[in-house]
Amino acid sequence: LKSLSHKECSQEYSDLFNDLIGKTKEELNDNSNINCIKAGKSQQKVYVCSQYVYKAQPLFVTRRIDSSEYENDIKVDSFTMNVIMQSIMKSIGDQFQGLDSINIEHPLDFCTRENHLIMIYEKTNFGDFQKFLTDEADNYNFTDYTNIIVDILKKIFEVNDKLYDACQFQHCDMKCMQILLNKDNNDN
Repeated sequence: LKSLSHKECSQEYSDLFNDLIGKTKEELNDNSNINCIKAGKSQQKVYVCSQYVYKAQPLFVTRRIDSSEYENDIKVDSFTMNVIMQSIMKSIGDQFQGLDSINIEHPLDFCTRENHLIMIYEKTNFGDFQKFLTDEADNYNFTDYTNIIVDILKKIFEVNDKLYDACQFQHCDMKCMQILLNKDNNDN
């Protein structure tokens, strides 16, 4: 955490310089200078803006790192675990052979602003899979519609297997929007 928290956020992430972090949904709606919505239900502050998604957590939160009954294990709090996992995902997105980084959610950058560690993500086709499931069923015959869904599920399993091979981690709260990040060349 200390190594990640020494880098100030770049002006490239202009949303962060409008006092974004800490704003409520209502405050964002009332501020015409900020084109972002507040998302997420966890204690982590998530803001979906026009170009990037920002996930922020306080730098000065009480962190828990305890020894475990197992020799090579430690117990950590959820904030620390999230930072560890997102650091791993960034490394995998940047370097891992055999995984196309557009298929996995990973931070583009880490920086600090307003006493928060900010993880910056590419904004993806937010909600397209959900829209496909609810809005497109009538536009396909049953066989084509189910074949598309089966192809999507196969891709999820393929990417998930590669991620497990890379870091022996299984996301315990996986949602379609965390894996189905982009459309393919056929606009599926």
